[in-house]
Amino acid sequence: METKMAKHNKKRNVGIVYELLLRYVSSKLVENKKAEAQIALDIIEKRFDHSTELFKEFRLFKALTTATADDSSIAAAIIQESKAAAKRIDNTKLEAEKGRLIHDINHKINEETFYKSSVSDYKIYATIQTLINSWQSDDRSDLAKMVMYEGQLIQRLLEEKIPALVLEEQKTEDTDKLVIKIMTEKLNEKYAGQLTNEQKDIIKNYVFAAASDDMSEFTEYLDGIKSNTLSMIAELHTTSDNDIILEKVEEVKNKITSLSTDDIQDSTIHRFLQVSSLKDELMRA
Repeated sequence: METKMAKHNKKRNVGIVYELLLRYVSSKLVENKKAEAQIALDIIEKRFDHSTELFKEFRLFKALTTATADDSSIAAAIIQESKAAAKRIDNTKLEAEKGRLIHDINHKINEETFYKSSVSDYKIYATIQTLINSWQSDDRSDLAKMVMYEGQLIQRLLEEKIPALVLEEQKTEDTDKLVIKIMTEKLNEKYAGQLTNEQKDIIKNYVFAAASDDMSEFTEYLDGIKSNTLSMIAELHTTSDNDIILEKVEEVKNKITSLSTDDIQDSTIHRFLQVSSLKDELMRA
């Protein structure tokens, strides 16, 4: 995917850089390296301030990655509005702000692997940034390529998007809103799809526990799920004589028995989500 756009400059792609910053912060939070996470948080808050041209471009970029159109005429209209929005951005100020953002990342984060992480939506991110750059400068030197990229973007707009897990209404005054946003985006990326209510609760509680740096209540919550599920399995053993169900019951039991809540990490949550899915399947059987 990336090889076709190998010459694309990741460092000046507002969507890619923002995603890499979010990923860096969330990874440091999971590793409990708060000081390092805070450095990146400060960069985000300062460089993506709402008064900057960088934020204007980011807002446009984000809209184009998340917008949905019912038909091609609406998608074309979205692109026309996006062109107008791109031309309203002061490109001189924008380039200077991107330079300062790159400088901060190079000197304050200073990790050789920062830009080397793969981005799952790299191709569409590169396409959108290339289009925004062309719209801003009104560059028509390669009209065929621009038409091709706009066609790809129209196809993207027509795709059905999977709804993201939303925790906005769950925020509390004592929780850092930006940390909640970052952890939510990270988990949306990793566990995107149709989640059961229990799976959503697991993720929600994990986000708040990680953000508050207090895992004690969350540990009790997971232990409760483990205990309740084992009780349900014991009951199924006495009420069902279906060999297929009993085989699945044993699979769930083995997974639960091996679960540990002593050191909760992303992998722990993934296993609990799997157990919850298997339990839900058993309850429907």
